Amino acid sequence: MRKATANLLKRHNFEVFSIDDGADADPFTLLNEKAPDVLLLDSEMPKMDSFEFSTLVRNDKRFSHLPIIMFSALSASQQHEQTKVIGVSALLAKSYQEGELIEALQNLMGNRYPSSE
Repeated sequence: MRKATANLLKRHNFEVFSIDDGADADPFTLLNEKAPDVLLLDSEMPKMDSFEFSTLVRNDKRFSHLPIIMFSALSASQQHEQTKVIGVSALLAKSYQEGELIEALQNLMGNRYPSSE
């Protein structure tokens, strides 16, 4: 899924970088170095899941503004509630349609969405 999503984003003129796990690198060093416009997170990462990672990001004033889109295989209402409490901007099923992700990105990024030039 990660590779397919990266390819989709590259076709829409995004610069893409990924990490395998939220605990693999200091998230704040990575965010400072890369200065992303949006974070896409898988709800299931081995050492630090996206809920923990999102909470760290939301609690840091430097990054609290970043839109976060989380992908999840679960559709449980408890998980939806947890993402709202954390401040996740959008929750998409792992079997998302390309148009769903692009629409979510356009809505969250507004005029910062990459142009097709």
